[in-house]
Amino acid sequence: MSPRVDQRFKPTRPRSWQVAGLSRGNANLVSSVDGRPAYGGTPEDASVIEAITELKARGHQVTLNPFVMMDVPAGNGLPNPQGGIGQPAYPWRGRITCISGPTTTEAQIAAFFGTAAASHFSLRGQEPIYSGPAEWSYRRFILHQAMLAKAACGVESFLIGSELVGLTQRRSSTGQFPAVTALKALAAQVRLILGPQTKIGYAADWTEYGGYNPAGSQDLCFPLDPLWADPNLDFIGLDWYPPMTDRRQGEPEPDLALLQAGIEGGEGFDFYYASEAERLARTRIPITDGAYQEPWVWRVKDIRSFWSQTHFERIGGQWLTAPTPWVPQSKPIRLMELGFPAVDKAANRPSVFPDPKSSEAGLPPFSTGSRDDGEQRLALEACLSYWLDHSPISAVNGQPMIAPEHIFLWTWDARPYPHFPQLEAVWGDGAHAATGHWLAGRAGILPLRELLVGIGARAGLSFLNPDGVSGFIEGYVVETPATARALIDQLLQPLGLEARPRFEGLEIVEISTPQAVCSLAASDFQLKDGAADMSRIVQPQEAPSHLSVTTYASERDYEPANYRVEGTGSSGLSLSVSLPLVVDGESRQAIAHHLARAIPVERMQGRLTPALAACLQVGDRFEWVDGTQWRIDRLEGPWAQELVATPAPQPRLAKLASHAMEVQPQLPWLVAPPDLVVLDLPSPFTNVQAPKPLIGAFASPWPGTIEVRLAGQLVARVERPMTYGRLVEPLPVAPISCRLAQICVVEFATSEAPPASGKAALYGPDGVMDVLSWSDATWVASQTWRLQGVVRGYHGGAQGPAVPIAAGFVLLDDALVPADLDSSLIGVTAEWTAAPSALPDLETRLEARFSGSAALPWSPCHLRARRNQSGIQLSWVRRASGDGDSWALPEVPSVVATESYIVTVQSSTGVPLRSIEVEGPSYLYPTSNELADFGAVQTEISLSICQRGPFGRLGYCLEERISVQHMS
Repeated sequence: MSPRVDQRFKPTRPRSWQVAGLSRGNANLVSSVDGRPAYGGTPEDASVIEAITELKARGHQVTLNPFVMMDVPAGNGLPNPQGGIGQPAYPWRGRITCISGPTTTEAQIAAFFGTAAASHFSLRGQEPIYSGPAEWSYRRFILHQAMLAKAACGVESFLIGSELVGLTQRRSSTGQFPAVTALKALAAQVRLILGPQTKIGYAADWTEYGGYNPAGSQDLCFPLDPLWADPNLDFIGLDWYPPMTDRRQGEPEPDLALLQAGIEGGEGFDFYYASEAERLARTRIPITDGAYQEPWVWRVKDIRSFWSQTHFERIGGQWLTAPTPWVPQSKPIRLMELGFPAVDKAANRPSVFPDPKSSEAGLPPFSTGSRDDGEQRLALEACLSYWLDHSPISAVNGQPMIAPEHIFLWTWDARPYPHFPQLEAVWGDGAHAATGHWLAGRAGILPLRELLVGIGARAGLSFLNPDGVSGFIEGYVVETPATARALIDQLLQPLGLEARPRFEGLEIVEISTPQAVCSLAASDFQLKDGAADMSRIVQPQEAPSHLSVTTYASERDYEPANYRVEGTGSSGLSLSVSLPLVVDGESRQAIAHHLARAIPVERMQGRLTPALAACLQVGDRFEWVDGTQWRIDRLEGPWAQELVATPAPQPRLAKLASHAMEVQPQLPWLVAPPDLVVLDLPSPFTNVQAPKPLIGAFASPWPGTIEVRLAGQLVARVERPMTYGRLVEPLPVAPISCRLAQICVVEFATSEAPPASGKAALYGPDGVMDVLSWSDATWVASQTWRLQGVVRGYHGGAQGPAVPIAAGFVLLDDALVPADLDSSLIGVTAEWTAAPSALPDLETRLEARFSGSAALPWSPCHLRARRNQSGIQLSWVRRASGDGDSWALPEVPSVVATESYIVTVQSSTGVPLRSIEVEGPSYLYPTSNELADFGAVQTEISLSICQRGPFGRLGYCLEERISVQHMS
C-alpha cells in the first residue's frame, strides 16, 4: 500500500515529487504495459494540498477520496485467492481478500490494516511527518491522506475507503466481519485528525452496502451495518453502477422514461438472472422472500427500503429477533460515484470499462462496442432528474435520502481536455476515453433536438416538433442574421434530417427507411397532350467529384477544420460546404461521407390525379414501377397535385457524437522542463588541449531542440534526448586488480533497451565519479537492465571509486554535445540553463563547475618499491591522458613539457607523513626519512603519487599500499 511513481526520471517544477517521506528516487515504480506505465503515479503531497486549497477558494466543497490502485501486472506469480498461482492482471480493488492457509482471516486483515495511529502523525508546516511503525499499511495510507486534508485547513467530507467488498464480506471463524471492525476503528482515528466539522464516510460498492448471503449458507447478514451506525460515520457512501436496462440487439434506443423505470425497477429489483446463459435466454427469476415477505433484502437496487427499514439478520434461515445497529433514516446517502460508459447499451451494465490491460474490462451485455455519447448523457440525466424528484425526506433529521448536491459523477478528469485524450505520447489511456466513463468534452454537448427547439423558440415558433431527432454536437454558431427556416434548412441534409409539414406543425425527423405508402406509375398522373404529365430528370453532372466539409473544431481550439472525401459524380467539380457547427473530427467525417452520397442527381415532377394527391403528404415514400424508392419533397398547387420527388435518401450511417480521437492532433506540447547534465569528462572523451563540457538533456515527450545557455549566452543545442538512468545497486571500490568483469544494475528513464555494449559516466551532485564500459546487457524488470562485463576506471584514476545507489548514469554517445565554453569560465561555478527552443519559458537551471578534467594527467601505474643500501627506490610509469595506444610511439604522449610528480608517504591509516616533488617517474626514499617517519624499517608502505599538469594543477592520484622488495 505504498506510493508509486510512473517515471523515475521526470523533471517537475516548482518542486520535486515527494509523498509520505519518499522521493522519486526511492519510491517504487509503477509496472509497465507495452513499455508504458500501467497507471499514473501517486499525486504529490503538496499538489493535493494545493488542489484542496484552490477548490475551496473558488467556493467549492471538497471531498477527499483516497483511492487504491491495483498494480498487479500479468504473469505476476502471486498466490491466487481462488487457488493456484498468478492473480488476474490489474484487477478491481474489490478483489482484495484473504487466502486460505495457516494464517487466520483476522490476522490477514489485521496485517492489511496495520497499526498506524493518528498519534503517529504530525505536521511540519504543511508536510505530514510519520513516526509510527515501519509499515506501508492501509491505515497509514488513509491517515496520511487525512493529514493532507488537515494541512489544507480541512475538507467538507473524507472517505476512509471504497469498494473493499472482498474484505468487508469476509467472515471470520466466529462469524464476525473483522474488516468492518477495522474500518470503524479507522474512522475514529480519522475523526481525531479532522475533528467534528468534517463529514466522514465509506463508499460501498453497489453490491456491498446491504444484505449479504454467504455462499453455501442460508444466512442473511448486513456486514456494514455496524459501520453505517457508527457515530464517527456521517453518511452512507455508494458507488452506484447497477443495471438500468436489459436491451437486446434490434430493440429501440431507450428514452428518459425507460431509463428511469430501471432505477427502482427491472434487473436487481424485480428480477435477476441466475446465470449468463439465462440472461441470454432472457429467463428472468422474480425476486421474492417467501414467508418473511421482505423481498427488499435481496433487491440490490432497493436503496429506499434499505434506508427506511429496520434490518433483521437471519442465521440458518431463521430471523433474529434483535435488529442490527442501523437506525432507519438516520443518515443520508451520498452517491460517491455515478457514471456510464459512452458505449452502446451502457445502461445494461454501467460498471464495465474499456481497459484491455485489466482483467475486469469488458462491454455491457449485448453491446456492439460502438461509441454512444447519447446513452451516456441520457442515463445521467435520468438518474439526476429522478433523485431530484423522488428522494424521500428523513423523518429523523429532515434531510433527503439522496441530496442532488451529493451525487458525484464518474468521471471528471483533471487532465486538460483535449490534450487528454489526444496526446497518447503523454497518457497511455487516451484510447479508452472514446467509449469510457470520461465526461470531459462530453458534459457540455448539445443534443440536436434541443438545438432545433432553441432555434424555433428564438423565432417564436410553437409548432416545431423535433422529438424524432437524436445525436449531439458541441456547439452552434449563428454567424449572420437569418430566418429560422434558413437556419434549419442549412442543417437538414448534412445532418441526415428531413422536415415534414403536418397539420399540427413542422415535424423534423431523422431520415430512415420507412415503408412506401403506395406504388406509383405513369397512369397515376394527369394527362397532358395525351400523355402522362410527369418527367424524370437525370443530371449526373450536378454531383461533385470531391466534397469538402468545414466546421469549427473543438479539438483545435475552435479553429475551422475541414474533411475532404470523394464524391459520387464524374463532373470533376469540387463542392465546399461550410457549416456553423462545433464538432470533433469523427463527426466531421460522418457528415462529409453522408453528404457525398446524399446529393440527389435525379428528380421526378408531375401533376397527380386529385384523388391520389389527397392521400399523400410531404415526406412520404412511394415505390416507382421499376422498384426504386422516392421521397415526396413538395406538393404544390391549388389542390397539392404538383409533385416534386427525389430518390429516397439513405439514413446517416454514423451517430454524431463528440470526444473523438485524432491520429495527428494539432495541439501544443505538454512537456516539463528538461533534465540537464553538465559532464566534466577526462580524455579521450573530450579534447585534451581545449577541453569542453559535454551536455545532455532529457524530456518526455521530447520537445525538439533544447538550447543550453551560460550567463545568457547560447553554448549548445541538444537535438535528441540522452540515454540516462540511475544505479539500482551501489558499486563498491574497484581496485586495479578487480575492476574488470563487474556487474552494474541500472534503471533507465525509458523502456527502450540500452545498447548491448558502450561507455557511460556515473555522476552525482559533485560531478563525474567514474566512467565505465560494458559488453553485454540483460533485461531484469520494467526499465531495469543488468550490464555485464563492466570495466571501470576510465575516469583517469587508478581504481573505480565507491558509487552510491541512485547515482546518475549517462550513456556516452552522440546525444551529448560539447558546449562552446570560454576558457575564462573553467573552474568557475556558473548557472547553466536549458529550455526547448519553441518553449523558452520551460527552463531548467543548474549550478555546475567545469574544471577541464581532460587536461589533467591520469594517475601513474606499475608502482614498484625496492630496498637498496640507501633506502627504498620507488618507480612508476606515466599513463597517457590522450591517445596513447599507438605502437609506433616510443613513449606515451605527455600533456606537459616538464614531467614532475608529488609523492606523498602515508601512514597505514592514510595520514600524510611526508610530501616531496620530484622530476621524472622515480624517487629514492632515504632510510633516514623512513626511520624519522615510522621509527622502524617498513616491509609495506602506503603512497600517493600524482603528476603535475598544465598550470601547476595536480592530476589524478595513484594511491596504493605495496610491499617493499629487496634488491638482489
